[in-house]
Amino acid sequence: MIRFACVCGRQLQAREEDGGRKAKCPSCGAISTVPATEDASPSPEHAIQADAPIRPSREDRREEREDRPKRRRNREVAPGATSGKATAAMILGISSLFLFLTAIPGVILGILALRDIGKSDDELGGKGMAITGLVLSCVSFVLILPVVLLIGLLIPAVGAVRIAAERTQDANNLRQMGIAMHIHNDNYGGLPQAAAYQDANGKPLLSWRVALLPFIEQDNLYKRFRLDEPWDSPTNKALLPLMPRVYALPNDPNTGSGMTCYQVFVGAGSAFEPRKRGPNDGPPVPGQVRLGWNLSDFPDGLSNTFLIATCATPVPWTKPDDLPFSPTGPVPQLGGQMRQGSNMAFADGSVRLIQPNTSDETLRAGVTRNGGEGVTFP
Repeated sequence: MIRFACVCGRQLQAREEDGGRKAKCPSCGAISTVPATEDASPSPEHAIQADAPIRPSREDRREEREDRPKRRRNREVAPGATSGKATAAMILGISSLFLFLTAIPGVILGILALRDIGKSDDELGGKGMAITGLVLSCVSFVLILPVVLLIGLLIPAVGAVRIAAERTQDANNLRQMGIAMHIHNDNYGGLPQAAAYQDANGKPLLSWRVALLPFIEQDNLYKRFRLDEPWDSPTNKALLPLMPRVYALPNDPNTGSGMTCYQVFVGAGSAFEPRKRGPNDGPPVPGQVRLGWNLSDFPDGLSNTFLIATCATPVPWTKPDDLPFSPTGPVPQLGGQMRQGSNMAFADGSVRLIQPNTSDETLRAGVTRNGGEGVTFP
């Protein structure tokens, strides 16, 4: 018998007449050439015969399982054997720093990639990529998630602050116009009519908003108007884009268009009901402001009578175009930019919010200065 050793260390034996022939190791499967002379002394139970069928024993199979990881580690990994999940995890991890939503799939794929690599006995690569993607995704959770949540909480608060600021600015505009009305009343003995300037035949030319310019620190603009010409004459129309900010709603997208939503009620019993001329008034004088009612002519009380409203439909600010009112008809639509109601300037100079569900009966009572309805406003 010829005894020899396999490359894996297993002791083999073959018959002398088989010298020079090929033999297969039952442990590792390696093919060896049987030497012509004996070079080892294996134990009888490990002997094989060259070219004989191999039936490994239970011990051989156990040894083969134990040696398998070692042989795989020594084997070169085939090109392109990097885990696709690891690659995807790293890409998602990097993108999660800019797009938070990719952090969740990045964590999941990173964990799955590490599991697959661990089960592959190192035949799959990409462990570093999987760890990188997992770490970056976790960083997004730790650092970016609180920021996202904070922004989500701040957005409603910022919106509420913006709405409150717009409401305050709207109220300040109305308050400034109300004060100007009081100054005009004190200086001239009455409020300006809605059509503050008229021609000799009583045709409306310019709005009360032009008459208030000297009292809202816009005297230079006031002096540029031709008070004896209509609002759309070439000279006066060129001044339309110069509308003072006080006549514009807060954050009005039409800034520069010369359109305003601040108007007065014109009709029987209103604060700006056209006042009939007395026998001693004389004919209208072009370029001279037409006076309306004095604030002493408000028997319902100044605090219960509307003076200036925020309406739904804007008009050119110099045009004598306001809210028509009839004691028996519907109240003109109020509006503005606020969903919770419409600010209203009262004749006493105060500004209060009128709720959108206020009845027409109550609104009519607020429009009239002498209706005797007995309605009071909070």
